[in-house]
Amino acid sequence: MGMYNDFRNVNRETWSFTYLAKELLPHAVRKKESYKIQETNARREMAALLSDPTVRASDKRIEDLKSNIETFADIYEKLVIWCWEFSRNPDVTFSLKLGDVSFFDIPEELRQS
Repeated sequence: MGMYNDFRNVNRETWSFTYLAKELLPHAVRKKESYKIQETNARREMAALLSDPTVRASDKRIEDLKSNIETFADIYEKLVIWCWEFSRNPDVTFSLKLGDVSFFDIPEELRQS
């Protein structure tokens, strides 16, 4: 019974992790480049679909790609700003939550090859 209670109401999800801006910069740059590639690929795919006369304008793939392009472009724009800020103030400390650490793929295991 003690083991069950030991894992209830833990605060691991609320922990914060501190990083210097210069430590975050390479992760942000890598992520920024990745999102630009994803946006470009989605735009190319959209262009190919739109140039295919057999594909209807109401095709779900077009709507999905439009949504992806908007998402990728939005995240890319944020990453441009973060990269600029991290390079502008390299010794500033940032407090990241678990989701932030995961977003930036800071642990080597989270990076996709």
